[in-house]
Amino acid sequence: MPMPRPGGSLEHPLDEADLHALREAADWFARLQDAGPDSALRRQWESWLHAADAHARAWEWMMLVSGKMAGLKSAAGAPVSTLLRGNKARGRRRALGAGLALLFCGGAAAPMVFRSLPLRVWMATHHAPTGSIERIVLADGSTLWLDTDSAVNVRLGAAARRLELVQGRIFIETAPDRERPARPFEVTSALGVLRPLGTRFCARMDEGGLDVAVFDGAVDCRPSGAETAGRIVPAGSAATLGRGGVASLRPASRAMQAWIDGVLVAEDVPLGAFIRELSRYRKGGVHCHPAAAGYRLVGSFPSGDVDATLAAIARTLPVRIERGGRERIEVVPAG
Repeated sequence: MPMPRPGGSLEHPLDEADLHALREAADWFARLQDAGPDSALRRQWESWLHAADAHARAWEWMMLVSGKMAGLKSAAGAPVSTLLRGNKARGRRRALGAGLALLFCGGAAAPMVFRSLPLRVWMATHHAPTGSIERIVLADGSTLWLDTDSAVNVRLGAAARRLELVQGRIFIETAPDRERPARPFEVTSALGVLRPLGTRFCARMDEGGLDVAVFDGAVDCRPSGAETAGRIVPAGSAATLGRGGVASLRPASRAMQAWIDGVLVAEDVPLGAFIRELSRYRKGGVHCHPAAAGYRLVGSFPSGDVDATLAAIARTLPVRIERGGRERIEVVPAG
């Protein structure tokens, strides 16, 4: 499944499977308008709805845009909204109505409109907005942390417990499965599959690949489409999955765990790199002047208070904070 470009821009492509699910949702919507509450057609629709998470997300989105969710009933007489599981993102999707109309009207520009929007993020089971870190306890007892502007799809099925990392960074503390036989736990992405072996670990997707840092237990990392074999990453180690395989192990950074507590750790890193990380927590971002980017920074800073972090940096390094129009903030040399 194609993976959207990371970074939170409006350039995350929607793959063919998602587009197909949206078209199917539109087709079912049209066909159900004249179907009775006990019709075979309505039961077929319910089977389609439950066959895949993409179907449920596409249908909920269709209902939100059409404004029909409150009135449409399932074959059992229950509101459709009770059949749609685990999606709290209703408010985030209101702005997508105009684009949805283009797709369902069959306009030639529709695929371009949809592929230019971050639909995979908006339609995800869970999405943490910019500046937020969210902690979610899953139905199997595992705990998931979502970093700022990150998104995942969660599917706890009969055969497997599966999370799809759509964008950004997550931290997972897996719980023993209460089902018998126990279902394997997987984190999937376009770059590979992670199979935790009783563990606490972090996964982050960016331009450089899929970074994995393990803090308890171990994670079996399996690259997608790679000729090289996977690798077991033990506790205290980190690795990066790319198109060519799994890179050599390195020590896990404290920064890959501290963020779940709202702390950004700088372990003698260039200021420019730290500001890029801090920028993820602020709408409008934070910029660093090239002349200041090479300063080295050490310390721990609050991700939830960008202004306090910038003030602390200005007290530590020979820099000052410039604020311009449209809420632009830039870190520049003090001189």
